[in-house]
Amino acid sequence: MAEVYYNLGNAYLRLGESENASSAFLRAVELDKKFASSNFNLAKSYMVAERYGDALEILDELLKEDEFNSIVLSAKAYCCYALGNSDQSFDIYQQILERNPDNDDARYNFAVLLALQGRDEEALAEFSRLMVGENESDSFELYYEMAKVSYNMKKWDDAIGYGEKAYELSPDTVELCEFLLKIYYEQKYYARYLEMADVYIDYNDKNVNASESPNKNIYFRKSVILLTSIGDFRQGADSLKKALALGFDDKDELSLLYDDPDLTDRDEIRKIIDRTNILQDYKTVRSSAGEEKQPVESESPQDSASAERSETETPQNDASVQAGEPSENDSGPQESRSADSVQD
Repeated sequence: MAEVYYNLGNAYLRLGESENASSAFLRAVELDKKFASSNFNLAKSYMVAERYGDALEILDELLKEDEFNSIVLSAKAYCCYALGNSDQSFDIYQQILERNPDNDDARYNFAVLLALQGRDEEALAEFSRLMVGENESDSFELYYEMAKVSYNMKKWDDAIGYGEKAYELSPDTVELCEFLLKIYYEQKYYARYLEMADVYIDYNDKNVNASESPNKNIYFRKSVILLTSIGDFRQGADSLKKALALGFDDKDELSLLYDDPDLTDRDEIRKIIDRTNILQDYKTVRSSAGEEKQPVESESPQDSASAERSETETPQNDASVQAGEPSENDSGPQESRSADSVQD
């Protein structure tokens, strides 16, 4: 009878019904207290419900019977991290790898924690070990992590290379699109920025509430590229108008565009910006000084002909590059992707 409730609990877990799963596993444990799989999956259902403390109690009991069980240890490490004890989580993953160097889940999470501790070169070394024989469909997270640590180490080409590989595997990941847009803009990969910007804007138009959409920033950066680098007044002005209509009001960025020496049709673009009155104070200061403010060197993209990087370049996926800290978007270690249950 315990097995019946165990199977029922697994079914609820697959449906995402953690409370019903917990109830079923509890019943299975009541009927057979030594049914290790039921105990483990009860802990797992608590983890799904973010009841990490309750899960940890069960996992510790299981470890009394089998202290080196890597599946249970991995689950415990994940709970420790979720409860804010990253040092203990780190030690557990290290313990798992000492006994089983081929545990890819533990190695991935161990690498993430190394990066969080600022041990960048060590983190990259661990990530790189996972590149060999990695299942292609499961490697999105790996490439994305390598892209982020490479970015933080200012390894721009490697960050782009890993990021684009991750994008090939999961093109619908919004966070990854934002990461690539950021680095394309900063490193003057203009054509790639414009191509991905259109995809990203289209996605937001269909899936994000207009008041919360980040499209205003994307439209503005499109306008900067088109007006100061490519020289496309029509599309650049259109993008600028859309950015302003959506509420773009960053005075610093607008003033840089306003005075950019490479600005196409400067008078017309200034008229568009002037209609918003966003730079009214800025213009007042200029007037009170009694002279036109001298153009400042813009941080916007420069003429594509003089850009340091050619649009024909293809970033290299060099697995020997050094890693950096994960960005603020990191979610930390992942729950183990290995077997659903422990051995009885």
